[in-house]
Amino acid sequence: AEPIAPRAVRDPVVEARDGLEIELAGGFSGSIVDVRDDGALVELATGAEMFVSFGERVKCGALTAPLAPPEDEDGDLSTALRAWRKERARTDGVPAYVVMHDRTLERIAEVRPRSLEDLIAVPGMGPTNCERYGAEILELCRSTTRATPTAPP
Repeated sequence: AEPIAPRAVRDPVVEARDGLEIELAGGFSGSIVDVRDDGALVELATGAEMFVSFGERVKCGALTAPLAPPEDEDGDLSTALRAWRKERARTDGVPAYVVMHDRTLERIAEVRPRSLEDLIAVPGMGPTNCERYGAEILELCRSTTRATPTAPP
């Protein structure tokens, strides 16, 4: 049997995505309209625009964490979450949307929660969903790791 490789421990982040609603320092809020190499442009509720660098803390739902660039591997987590939902719905004998809505799965893939506290902060998750599905979802988030960037030579 092959040895199990240790998983990387990650702090939760808010991954920048077009259309994502976030709150910024100073009480500003708005939605991301452009993701760039070094941060994201946010259109504020007032109509003004503000640039937010990656690493700055933002609030998304109940989660406050650093803004991070989107990772290509989110598609892998999204795919894994959808496959889990399909199987769970089949097991429970209910339609997939009864288990969890698409938007909730997308937010889980964006936030990549590490604990039940992180997971319950995701819009669409509540105490009941966390109790029913929390352990399974967190295991998917842990087992579907994103690539670790390598330092340039």
